[in-house]
Amino acid sequence: MRRGFTLLECLIALAILAAATGGLYQSLASMAAAGRRSTMELRAAALARSLLDRVGTDITLAEGRQHGTGWSLLITRHGSPEDRAAWPVAAYDVVATLHPDRPGRELSLATIILGPKGQAP
Repeated sequence: MRRGFTLLECLIALAILAAATGGLYQSLASMAAAGRRSTMELRAAALARSLLDRVGTDITLAEGRQHGTGWSLLITRHGSPEDRAAWPVAAYDVVATLHPDRPGRELSLATIILGPKGQAP
């Protein structure tokens, strides 16, 4: 009667174990990269939201384009000329765009901000 495993059986078991471990490693590496990407996107969204919150306080609410390091703001008047004349306040479309180091990864957030009507050009 034979006892134990042959060398061939051990090699086959080791090959199966190596293949399974390699697949598991690739899966974990992919999940870690997705987690880092998600964290970066959340930080970028928070930064863009913070930038929008500063419009009208630290950043002047006036039509035009404003730039900073890694970001830009586009501020335009909202509504038709007839609407603007009827509204008691001035409304502006504000788009904050973050420009990361890699092209094609821009993030933009948009909102409408109300300001005093006398401030409108």
